[in-house]
Amino acid sequence: MKEIFVSECPYCHTLIEGNWDWEKGRICIQGYCDICKIFILEDEANWRNKEECCYLAGYITGLTDGDGTVCFTPKNVPYRKKQRYWRVALKDKKILVRLQKSLEAFEIYLVIKRFSKGIWKLESRKFQVLERLREVFNYSNQLEYKRGWLAGIYDAEGNHHKANLRIYNFSLSLQSKVIRYAKEFDFKFYKQNYPSIKGNNVGLKGNKIDKQRFFDIIQPVKKSYYATHTN
Repeated sequence: MKEIFVSECPYCHTLIEGNWDWEKGRICIQGYCDICKIFILEDEANWRNKEECCYLAGYITGLTDGDGTVCFTPKNVPYRKKQRYWRVALKDKKILVRLQKSLEAFEIYLVIKRFSKGIWKLESRKFQVLERLREVFNYSNQLEYKRGWLAGIYDAEGNHHKANLRIYNFSLSLQSKVIRYAKEFDFKFYKQNYPSIKGNNVGLKGNKIDKQRFFDIIQPVKKSYYATHTN
């Protein structure tokens, strides 16, 4: 026997519909939080999974923002000929493998294929996949999502060389997003625009310890390169 009652979202405390599971003797929250824009899972054992999903959704979004191409509503094309698609193409296959595994957490199953010489890709034009990706991109704005997003954007656009850790991108809004999200983890990024460096970028301010802390907390795939070049 299950009785419907009103409970709270554990993140923002918005009231949502839930129920009491008399057999398990605990609250089983079910529903969708309009404030956090996330689905609330059934039982307490799944809250850790929810945090992991927030990170993975952020990682997918960060990689897409950095090295991806996405088109949900093409313009200036007859409706029947519209081509909706999503693609992330990279040289580093290890990053695509992690992206592939991250997508599987949201029941999106894609195969890594060759895009061009030395470049690999994950791609889909299926309507169901694109609609699910749209949900992933708007999955959450929680701290774990931001941590995952920073990992994704670093794997897409980041580079570490000697004392410098930078994320390259011409988009001023994306640069501001890096600075804003990183600040929540006590990292200070600042905008750089040197003539000798191709493109605008944001750099991490700090010493070797700060850079190591960035990799330890954010956990991008590229952290392994840093570990082998700091001895």
